[in-house]
Amino acid sequence: MSSGDAPETVDHQAELGSGVSVEDLWSLHNLTNDPEYKCLQEGLLEAAPTDGLFCERSWDTLLCWPATPAGHLASQPCFDELNGIKYDTSQNATRLCQVDGAWAKYTNYTLCRDLSTPPPIEASVEVTTSIYYAGYTLSLAALGAAVAIFLYFKDLRCLRNTIHTNLMLSYILADFMWILTITLQMSLQSEPASCVALVILLHYCQMTNFFWMFVEGLYLHVLVVETFTVENIRLRVYVCIGWGTPMLIVLIWALVKTFAPVSPISAQVSKKILPLY
Repeated sequence: MSSGDAPETVDHQAELGSGVSVEDLWSLHNLTNDPEYKCLQEGLLEAAPTDGLFCERSWDTLLCWPATPAGHLASQPCFDELNGIKYDTSQNATRLCQVDGAWAKYTNYTLCRDLSTPPPIEASVEVTTSIYYAGYTLSLAALGAAVAIFLYFKDLRCLRNTIHTNLMLSYILADFMWILTITLQMSLQSEPASCVALVILLHYCQMTNFFWMFVEGLYLHVLVVETFTVENIRLRVYVCIGWGTPMLIVLIWALVKTFAPVSPISAQVSKKILPLY
């Protein structure tokens, strides 16, 4: 054994002789370098607010959030790296401390932009959104007037016009759900459950458009080809096709989205960053 190896051997024997194994020392080293451990350790030294309720220091698997008074929105710079990808630290992540002194279930990381992708063109997005808003609003006004006419004049009430009315109602619902969904996404911090519900309703309303168009074609086919059986198909059959079938399909889709396995990368991103359903 060389003289240069003696200090290392003595230190190793001293560690073993003290009753602490090398594995324990290595585990302790890893623990002290763990960001969650550091977050909680800093919380022990931090002076908590003394007036009213507050949210205690918390680790959300990505950032450490200090004690915050109830009803306040905490903010801090975005993380600099995640899964080997650099992020823009000039923007802020936010987390709401609710009025009952409990943290919100998720952290808003929507402003934490991936530096590997070019920044979005905000002006173009705003112009496009404004055009869509104007178009959907105009569509709602025109469809509303058409439905009002069909419902007001009794002479227009027949099976054909009833099918037309249901088709227009499906477009009204789809336009309204699009406006509502975009408005809530841009102006409010919605809970994940409410976001999922909005998306499911939006998909349902959009799908009813296609099924009521199918009903229109089916009615014309029966009227022209099956002349003697036109009265055998009642309105309730068309209603089941136009409103019921999309509901069944969307429910199956929602269940598959809920219980279907996801890739490890998607699962990790979904856990750390609030996903858009």
